[in-house]
Amino acid sequence: MANKKPKKREIVIGFIGNPNVGKSTIFNALTGLHQYVANWPGKTVEKKEGVLYNGNYVFKIIDLPGTYSLTAYTMEELVTRDFIILNRPDVVVDIADASNLERNLYLTLQAIELGAKNLVVALNMIDIAKQKGLSIDTEKLEKILGVPIVPVIAIRNVGLNELVDTIKKVYSGEIKPSPFKIRYDDDVEQIISELQSVIESKNLDFVKHYSPRWLAIKLLEEDLQVQSLFEKADAEEVVVYSKKMAKQLKEKKGMDPFIYFANKKYELINNIIKEVVRKTSVQKESLSDKIDKIVMHPVIGIFVLFGIFFVVFEVTFTAAAPFQDLIDLGITMLGDWIALQLEAYNTPEWLIGLVVDGIITGVGSVFIFFPILFFFFISMALLEDSGYMSRIAVVMDRFMSKMGLHGKSFISLMLGFGCNVPAVMSARSLRDEHDRLLTIMLVPFVPCNARLGVMAFMIGVFFTGLQATLIMLSFVFASFLIIMVSGHMIKRFILKAPLSYLIIELPPYHKPNVKSILLYAWHHTKAFISKAGSIILAGSIVIWFLSAYPFNASSIEYTLIGLFGLAIEPFGRLIGLNWREIIALFFGFVAKEITLSTLVLLYADTSLEGQSLIGALRSALTLKQMITFLTVYAFYTPCLATVATIKKETNSYKWTVIALIYQLFIAVALGALVYYVLTFLGIH
Repeated sequence: MANKKPKKREIVIGFIGNPNVGKSTIFNALTGLHQYVANWPGKTVEKKEGVLYNGNYVFKIIDLPGTYSLTAYTMEELVTRDFIILNRPDVVVDIADASNLERNLYLTLQAIELGAKNLVVALNMIDIAKQKGLSIDTEKLEKILGVPIVPVIAIRNVGLNELVDTIKKVYSGEIKPSPFKIRYDDDVEQIISELQSVIESKNLDFVKHYSPRWLAIKLLEEDLQVQSLFEKADAEEVVVYSKKMAKQLKEKKGMDPFIYFANKKYELINNIIKEVVRKTSVQKESLSDKIDKIVMHPVIGIFVLFGIFFVVFEVTFTAAAPFQDLIDLGITMLGDWIALQLEAYNTPEWLIGLVVDGIITGVGSVFIFFPILFFFFISMALLEDSGYMSRIAVVMDRFMSKMGLHGKSFISLMLGFGCNVPAVMSARSLRDEHDRLLTIMLVPFVPCNARLGVMAFMIGVFFTGLQATLIMLSFVFASFLIIMVSGHMIKRFILKAPLSYLIIELPPYHKPNVKSILLYAWHHTKAFISKAGSIILAGSIVIWFLSAYPFNASSIEYTLIGLFGLAIEPFGRLIGLNWREIIALFFGFVAKEITLSTLVLLYADTSLEGQSLIGALRSALTLKQMITFLTVYAFYTPCLATVATIKKETNSYKWTVIALIYQLFIAVALGALVYYVLTFLGIH
């Protein structure tokens, strides 16, 4: 009888940590390509999950959103907290920045107080701490906290094997964490104890998932999410009693309970730091500080930023061009070959059209995106991994605040380059209602990756190299100019409110991790292609049918889509667009990715036999048509998903309609301006 292989044991691991502590670097190093990115159910917060196979163990690692605490003020904090409590991972790994231990230990103490199961602390950036002249006694820190401490240097893969071994030992019980108990003043402990007894006496079902002591502390802090748990369980009297106790605590300590508990934790952290951290030398001006003097200079920093974006688009266009040509040629040859095979079997002409013009041509246009997106995401990953991305927000904040924009809103605008939906939702973190509404109205002017992909492709049809880069940059800068002017006008005349200021952490510069960058580019490109592919496949079939029915039509103008397009063409002619381009914009309202495949399908009847997708568009469109079309496309109404999100976040049909009409007006006005200027200049 053959020996059976031992069954692999699955360990569910949650990674927590502050932003910019190397959490994603460790996650990528351990999981490699065995990972996928999605959203948490019902949330727009990104969920990263990966797998590591190690001996007889399978590590299922969940990279939780970066957060500074486990309160419930942001979606990231709520997602992280709920996962630790409700999903009960086998091991929780807290990745902390050794060079900024004081700030990072706050999250560690909150995880201990929360009752995180089998907590392990991965002390990352030990090398940077040494460069700052800091020596950390990790053994002493481990004894104080009562949890395993593993020093690592994630960017060099140092200490990762030790981290994996520690996780296995904690899971198997070979190492048993014994977290120390956080104690407060005696009178506060008495209040906590009394409230904890009331909670336990109610025998509520949901309480078994939580630490009663933690629930008591959160009720005293008047945590809205915890209060709602008791209200949903018909135990409002507990909430009422907790408010009474919170008032009593406030009177005793002369401060809000939330502030009291935070202050006590920081007092404890300061005592720990005194015990375990020793300064071995006085740090001179760091390399990061020297670089920041240039890249964050009020004037020079703007030119550095523009220069970096110039390089990003130049590299993207130059590197992607040969790959695009190969993919384009391959799709054309595939379509021709399949058409010949179908004709050999006397396949009906309408079916050949569906397969070749509808499916292969439509979906093939998605794959032409791949090189552009891949190289663009590599550039974005380099900026993020090096630490420069945070500086962009600061540099632009100084410039944009003079135009009346909220400094913090620039974070939402930056997110818009990925997708406008989470960018709109991120505005909820802004406390002022006027600032939040203003940001929501401006986000759709930021070209998302779908729009950037279509624009980059179409610009590449007519231009290459430096010309393509400059034109692409002009569209990006035009979007920022529109945002700044619109923000200033709306803030001054409609949403009058005082300006707030940006508070953001600036991580030290460091050498980007090649593996992390490639994984970032691969996963984000793959996610876009997967999403766009499914949308475009369905859209291409619908558009093909509308452009082919009735099947006996003498030309596309007499099909359903042609008749509709010709009916609305007079409106497009005002800004130099024909019916095909208007229809492409119309379908682009559903999803921006569909725009390109619609153009390709509608211009298929004008292309020569055997002509590639790029060749067909180059033959069909004039330079003036292309630039005018892209001007309207870059700034007109956002996709349907973004519109729905705007309605949800503003809870107002009025502001949703105003945002749509305003953006459409700007797009049409700019399109008309560009068209008539190009006409005046004699450009066709």
